Amino acid sequence: MRLKINLEAENVFNLNSDYRSYLISFIKKVFQRANKYEEFFNKKAYKPYVYSAYLGKVFRIDKKELFAGKHLSIIFSSGDPYVFSSFYNGLLSLYREYRSSKISEFKILGQKAKINNFVLLPLRRIKGNRAVFKTMSICIITNKKVSKKNFKEFFLIPTDNLELFNECLNERLREKLSFFKNVDLSFNVNFIPREDIREVSVKHYEGYLRGFKGTFEMEGPSEVLQFVYDYGFGVRTGQGFGLLEIVKEL
Repeated sequence: MRLKINLEAENVFNLNSDYRSYLISFIKKVFQRANKYEEFFNKKAYKPYVYSAYLGKVFRIDKKELFAGKHLSIIFSSGDPYVFSSFYNGLLSLYREYRSSKISEFKILGQKAKINNFVLLPLRRIKGNRAVFKTMSICIITNKKVSKKNFKEFFLIPTDNLELFNECLNERLREKLSFFKNVDLSFNVNFIPREDIREVSVKHYEGYLRGFKGTFEMEGPSEVLQFVYDYGFGVRTGQGFGLLEIVKEL
């Protein structure tokens, strides 16, 4: 289940490269309005959703600043109806308040903005065991056997060592699935990169993360591929990483 939120700023969005912290604050604000803040944020655990911001066609980077025009959108995704409805109800409450005479605007990404509208996106169900995905945000996989201090080896991308990447991907998937669902964890998925896969380093909470963007195939049980689509690929999906779109099923 997916929801697209369209936002409009008073002025052009002028951001720094660590803008994702603002998005996290917005997501928290929505769940807080739904009276679900403590349930989802008062303990360290996997977040049952994934989201990402689209910064518009005029998006550009000038040194350390990002310019994104006056319009941006956020796509929120979850495979859990309870989580999705909680977010939807919180967003609806905010939207009604912002549209009333009480509050006409709020701050996001350091700018005054308003919610223009939000729409439910078509439901996608994966039926087969092979699909082509495209990243909508940076995807991150980490190797738990390596110290975080070893930046290059702790954060893995497919072009480093595909066999090791697949091993760590399956490990992370089993951990996340066992947290949310009671399923058979004996599965194995296979990640097959396309030629446009590229490495990306991004600033996040005053530090740096290493991930990738591009197009790839995944082979595995349909319910596991669906889980990745609904809840996000890799780690830090609750911080705006790992949102995918389905290009096609094979």
